[in-house]
Amino acid sequence: RIVTIGHSMGLDYTVSDGLFSGKVDPGAAEDQPMGVQYLQISAPISPGNSGGPLFNEYGEVVGVNTLASFGGVAQNLNFALPINDVKSRLAETNVRPLSEVVAEGRKRSVAELLRDGTRLLQEGDRLRAFFVYKAAYEQEPKNAEVVTGYADALNLVGQHHLAREKCEEALSLQPGSARAFRALGQSYYATGDQSRAAIALRRSLAADPDDRRALLALALILSGWKRAPETVALADRAFTKPTEDL
Repeated sequence: RIVTIGHSMGLDYTVSDGLFSGKVDPGAAEDQPMGVQYLQISAPISPGNSGGPLFNEYGEVVGVNTLASFGGVAQNLNFALPINDVKSRLAETNVRPLSEVVAEGRKRSVAELLRDGTRLLQEGDRLRAFFVYKAAYEQEPKNAEVVTGYADALNLVGQHHLAREKCEEALSLQPGSARAFRALGQSYYATGDQSRAAIALRRSLAADPDDRRALLALALILSGWKRAPETVALADRAFTKPTEDL
């Protein structure tokens, strides 16, 4: 028997349990092997669980929650990266203690932190981006750009309710901020409130009609609502933008 802990749909420290089925390559069934053997589990995993620990019945961490099957095709078909694989990958990279990274961030200027936070988000390094933006926020909590970047980073690490609070802070500092409305929409979407997500994303696009991420996020929502003409129009707008805007 196994247990997972995470922030499912923004609900902090949600616990779920299930059974271990075996080690599999999730893409092999569709002739698209991923080249990695994951732990297949029946414990439910929702948005916000990724990166959380997977425990065995003795309280030992045996994996890191990673993938889930969505869309109604399968139920309780979820996957975690084995902890030994995680350890071996960490050993191959330049990993530093978290306390060291946070202390370093506090010594740097907000301008440097914003530059690095943006770069880390573009590279997909969510956790480091989160701590960089957190350090910037601790220095300048009334800087709208800092608060919005922090909200983006919070969304990426599954802290959607806190991200929403920071979006409201950013909008009080800079009303009409396209990026803040986009982050707000993403936080609502991640917690299952698609109606509010669509409203926020439309307000983002009213401020910046060419924001590709907002266009694609709204297109995804409208696609689920079976509003094909609007979905196609938004997707066309998103993909006619230069690739460097991604």
